[in-house]
Amino acid sequence: PGGAPGGTGTTGVLTITGSFTQLAGGAVNVELGGTTVGTKYDRLAIGGAATLGGALNVGLLGGFSPALADAFGVVTYGSRAGNFSTYGGLGYAANRTLRTVLNPADLTLVASAADVRVTPTAGLVTSALGDTATFTVVLATAPTADVTVPLSASDPARGTVSASSLTFTPQNFSQPQ
Repeated sequence: PGGAPGGTGTTGVLTITGSFTQLAGGAVNVELGGTTVGTKYDRLAIGGAATLGGALNVGLLGGFSPALADAFGVVTYGSRAGNFSTYGGLGYAANRTLRTVLNPADLTLVASAADVRVTPTAGLVTSALGDTATFTVVLATAPTADVTVPLSASDPARGTVSASSLTFTPQNFSQPQ
C-alpha cells in the first residue's frame, strides 16, 4: 500500500498467484523509467481473477518521457472484472498522455497524443420503440484552453445525439459529460 510494486523510486514486478480485488478506496501505484518490465517499469502480475476499482496512479522516474507508441503492460491478469474508477499521472508532457488499453489479459498504458475517453465503447443499442443509450466523455489530461468535441450520429434515421458538441475546460476536463 502506498508504494509501487518495486518500491517507491525503484521498479519491479509484484506477483499475486491467486485472485486480487482492488477496493474503491485503494490505489495501485506504478512507476515508469523505461520500456523494460521489472527493471525499468513496474508491473502488478495477477495470476487469477482481477476485480479492479479505486485508482491507478502513474509516476515517472528520473526524467523519463515515453516516446509516442511506447507501451507498458502495468497490470496483467488471468481474467478481469471492473475498471479503475480514476487514473492519475497519465499526462506527462504538453499534448502527451498515457492511454489506457484494457485487453483480455492485461492493462497496457500506451504513450499517445492527447486522449478523449468514451464509456462504454460497446453495447450501445437503440430501437424504433424509443429506447435510449447513454455514453459519457472525458479528457484524460487537462487542456491548456477550452476543447470542443463535436458529436453526430452516423445514421440519424436510427439514432440522434442530444447535444451537437461537448466543451471541456481546464477545470472540468475530467467531469463526465
